[in-house]
Amino acid sequence: MKRLCIYSCLVVCSGPACLGPRCPAAQLQTRRSAAIHTSIRCIVGHLGYEPNVVELLLARLEDWSGVRPSDLEGYASRLEGVRSDQDESVMASQEWTTVGAILRSITIRLVAEADQFSLVGALTTGRHNCLCVTQIFYILGTSVGLHVIPIEVLEFKGPGPLPPGATHVSCMVELADGTTVMLNAMPRYGLSRPFVLDQWFQEGRQVLRLRSKANPLGLYRRFRILDPNGLAACVINSRGVLLASRGSYLQATDCYLAAMNLDPHNPQIYNNLGIAYRHLGLLYKAIECYSKAIEIRPECVEAYCNRAAAHNLLGHPDEAITDCNTAIAICPSFAQAYNNRGNAFARIGRYQEALADYSKSISLAPRLVQAYVNRAIVQAMLGRSQAARQDLAKTARLDPGIRQKVIAVSKRFALDLR
Repeated sequence: MKRLCIYSCLVVCSGPACLGPRCPAAQLQTRRSAAIHTSIRCIVGHLGYEPNVVELLLARLEDWSGVRPSDLEGYASRLEGVRSDQDESVMASQEWTTVGAILRSITIRLVAEADQFSLVGALTTGRHNCLCVTQIFYILGTSVGLHVIPIEVLEFKGPGPLPPGATHVSCMVELADGTTVMLNAMPRYGLSRPFVLDQWFQEGRQVLRLRSKANPLGLYRRFRILDPNGLAACVINSRGVLLASRGSYLQATDCYLAAMNLDPHNPQIYNNLGIAYRHLGLLYKAIECYSKAIEIRPECVEAYCNRAAAHNLLGHPDEAITDCNTAIAICPSFAQAYNNRGNAFARIGRYQEALADYSKSISLAPRLVQAYVNRAIVQAMLGRSQAARQDLAKTARLDPGIRQKVIAVSKRFALDLR
């Protein structure tokens, strides 16, 4: 695998040639510290953060033993020392040791939280998801001279794709002897032993896949390599997701479009943009986005399901059923696909099939309130008032916030929920 390009300012500022082999020790240390700080500023800025985030990061690192600025200078100094000897095995060993030290120092201080993607949030709350720790490791590792490669993980250590809607990012580090180590920047996981990437993985459609079913090193089975723009796109895409969760869909589209410009090969960005367009009523644009996501990654089950929802809203039940069938074939346990197919069946009067799909959706995801409401509506249309009341009551218990919709459905079908 070819070494990826990193920021030119990092090459200029952090390499030993910049420091000079004959510098006095104090001057060498000053220049090394300046090079690390410049590298950190460069990367943090490229990830789309304001300059004050650099100060926040450096202030937090002062309290983190193992990655304090003085620790980072020590790692950089040791790496420069072994590289001057030009013994690749010694260099690789020191790099591997440095990777483990930085990873441990980060992960032992943070508590996992799935919705915390922001570097600022992780630094201020101590909570993080994989994207937070990947950013921190990437910033610190690159600043001391490691060749850190961010990756989008498509399949964990065990066989099978990620659950629908799930995303995971992590890192690899290419060592001086041509081997690679893979890490999962989350608590209780860790660092693989060195391996030769081309021997363990085969490449196809911009994705690397483990060659063997056996996985003795506990590596991710399938992933996509991200360049610096790709990691920045993940950060900006996540900002869009946060805005969308707050109902700010127009602002979310700005994030998704910016992320797409940085990484046009990430199907999740197109899928998320499609969701925002759907909420803005731009259904045909939403379908275009979902179709692009599917073109990039044909197994992108969420895009099929979301495209089906858009087709349902446009009154295209046959297209919706086809997309849901594909989603279910890819992931038979995807509850939302059954719910969306049930909506399409209900639209064309195939009520028994609709009820079967809603029930299947509920069996797979017992807290999916949409399926209860949809099943209640079809039950009421068929004159099964008692069953409809039970589903609406269940919905109200699961999600009190949906009470107004429950009341509207009960009034529409004259259902007494008392």
